[in-house]
Amino acid sequence: MSSEGAQSLQRSVYVTMRDSVRIAVELWLPAEVVQGEKVGTIAWFTRYWRASITAEEPSPPRMSLGERVNSAGYAFAHVDVRGSGASFGKRLVEYPDEEVWDSGEIIDWLSKQDWSNGRVATDGISYTGNTAELAAVPNHPALRATTPRFTDFDNYAQIHFPGGLQSTKYLTAWGDFVKALDRNDVSALRTIANMPNLTQTQGIKPVERDEDRSLLREALVQHLDNVYFVDHGGEWLYRNDLGGVARTGEWIPRRPLFTYRKEIEAAHLPMMHWAGWLDSGTADGALARFATFDAPNVTLIGPWNHGALRTAHVYETPSKPVEPSVDEQWQEVFAFLGRYLDEASAHESAPRCVRYFTMGEDRWKTTDVWPPENIEYRTHYFSGDQHLVPTHPRPTDEFDVYAVKFSVGSGKSTRWTTSFGGTDVHYPDRGEVDRQLLCYTSAPLEEDLEITGHPIVRLFASSTHEDGAFIVYLETLAPDGKVVYLTEGMLRAIHRKISREPPPYETFGPYHSYLSKDAMPLVPGEVAELAFKLFPTSVRIPAGHAIRVAIAGHDKDTFVRVPARGRPFINLHRSDPHLSRIELPVAR
Repeated sequence: MSSEGAQSLQRSVYVTMRDSVRIAVELWLPAEVVQGEKVGTIAWFTRYWRASITAEEPSPPRMSLGERVNSAGYAFAHVDVRGSGASFGKRLVEYPDEEVWDSGEIIDWLSKQDWSNGRVATDGISYTGNTAELAAVPNHPALRATTPRFTDFDNYAQIHFPGGLQSTKYLTAWGDFVKALDRNDVSALRTIANMPNLTQTQGIKPVERDEDRSLLREALVQHLDNVYFVDHGGEWLYRNDLGGVARTGEWIPRRPLFTYRKEIEAAHLPMMHWAGWLDSGTADGALARFATFDAPNVTLIGPWNHGALRTAHVYETPSKPVEPSVDEQWQEVFAFLGRYLDEASAHESAPRCVRYFTMGEDRWKTTDVWPPENIEYRTHYFSGDQHLVPTHPRPTDEFDVYAVKFSVGSGKSTRWTTSFGGTDVHYPDRGEVDRQLLCYTSAPLEEDLEITGHPIVRLFASSTHEDGAFIVYLETLAPDGKVVYLTEGMLRAIHRKISREPPPYETFGPYHSYLSKDAMPLVPGEVAELAFKLFPTSVRIPAGHAIRVAIAGHDKDTFVRVPARGRPFINLHRSDPHLSRIELPVAR
């Protein structure tokens, strides 16, 4: 169905929930509705204002979400989740249960409007991607499909605390940002986030019948009871620390997406998940969901930044136009959702596969299992003279000493920074950085090599301290000396215990619970094993290039310093029985 170029009709209303909380909904209705047709609806549930009052639009005006959805022939509903925007209510934690159940009531309301054909789908990117998936939990029969994009399957391990290391700048910046949003503080927003769409905004758009803005003011007063983790200071060390603190002192845990497995499987909702190889841990989460959940699932993983607005490719710069283009991405979303929103194709079966892009080969591939069947692990050992070799080193007690350097970082445009605002991802030549790290480099490859999946490292190390950060970068060294970043993984030493309990989802490597009950500090001077996966990638390394593993003890641009004081010295062991090594998932 398409009505490209037709005029959209915009209106806004409050919808009252089961507990009398009023939720603001912005509706964009396509021309078909005016002509008496009934249409399907695509809904976004947002934390970032469904609509704002803006100054005069810059030239040329940007197509709005509503207009884009209407041009495909569908109604669009943009919803302020409770405790945000013009909606009433408060929120003691992100993605509260009340918000999840609100989505079911909004879907019910949308499906019963006189212009609706009774079918609803959800879509979204980042926070709205999470809410798009969570809308499946109430299992409302009107919800027919969803396309969650760039989501936080496990917000602890894949974005906020990868490897148990606290991502300081993201947590602080995002926390301050949503607080300013909830309070309609435009001045603070412009200070916190350098986003083009904020230059025109003058604040939250009231619901249309709230002419004197009295309802908006009342809603903003209720938002003052919201709880923000940035207000509670300190360092979160364990997974069971992460939650919200009510004013009564009650601890309100945040449920990650993976804990809704039972409900999502029961809904059996067709889903298309999007992720980027270089977007924090979104690819890791998308693959974990695909491998774990028994539900219809198409997973797309491409060379994209957060939101797929820009290229994020290990061999390309962000200036290369994103592929597919934003317009083509929307066409893919509409093609998927249209199978279930349009009456003629509402009963089409849901596929299940992973479509992934191999960088360097620059080709899309499809598999119905993960890891793909053609992948096998090959081990490379850390050896003398900082070599990376495919055979066991000599059985002597050898180790390399590394004094942790807290002055090194991965840069300002990384996989971790793009999560806040969808900024560029660009790792320049890492040769200078590597001179401050402990590196192991292979001989030049005799033929091209494809790595697809999760590399796994097993480090045997002793330290002068009880805790520390172990960050491992997988790189290539080109014949001209350029060092190219491929992926990375990390582990805070106190979380090194490999749990013997069943993991809640497929982890593709050693399972660390990050719970306080499994804390295992290092014993200074004693050799300990630190085994962990790196974030997944798919890349073809050209012949003549070498594989490099670079080990750091800190990333000043991204993570909290561990330990907070002192300078650890690390002995990295590389001989029997302590064979430090990396296992690479290689295509046969």
